[in-house]
Amino acid sequence: MGWEYSSTWNFGLDFTLLRGRLSGTFEYYIQKTTDLLQSVSLPSTSGVSSYMANVGKTENKGFEFTLNGTILDNHNGWTWEASLNLSANRNKLTELASGSKDDKANNWFVGHPIDCIYDYEKVGLWNSDDPDFQYLDILEPGGNEGDDQSEIYLVIVMPAASRLAPLVPKTVRLSAWNLNSKEVSALAWPIKAST
Repeated sequence: MGWEYSSTWNFGLDFTLLRGRLSGTFEYYIQKTTDLLQSVSLPSTSGVSSYMANVGKTENKGFEFTLNGTILDNHNGWTWEASLNLSANRNKLTELASGSKDDKANNWFVGHPIDCIYDYEKVGLWNSDDPDFQYLDILEPGGNEGDDQSEIYLVIVMPAASRLAPLVPKTVRLSAWNLNSKEVSALAWPIKAST
């Protein structure tokens, strides 16, 4: 086990418009990590549940966009400010130290997020008496009747982490009084990708 190393490239842009009433920032980043330190699961028969090791390489890409606006600027004592913040991050495992393309015991699949989950595509029981009789093309004709042919095609299901996270804070001021509110949401959708 050794040190984990990361390198980051970051691009940022700040802007101000309408005499400072509208301003914002945009940032885009790429972070590459080598010798990634992770907890590696072991079979329960080993007597130890896991150990730390350098397991591979990852890549993170993302952006953050912030827009700030002053809607009312001390108009009869009232000031109203609002902001919008959007952010998203994508990560993927680019290489496993073992050289393999996956490690199902730890839910690691090269080319997919480090925290993804997986399942098998279901096709049901193979039964020649069933009028909707079906089997996967990769099985030999005949097969073993009654076998559950569910563990044939591996399907990666992306994590339910947010893919886009909007944040909308607002501030209203009247003299010495402040009213602050924040609306936070997370947009996510599942993605299936066959391996």
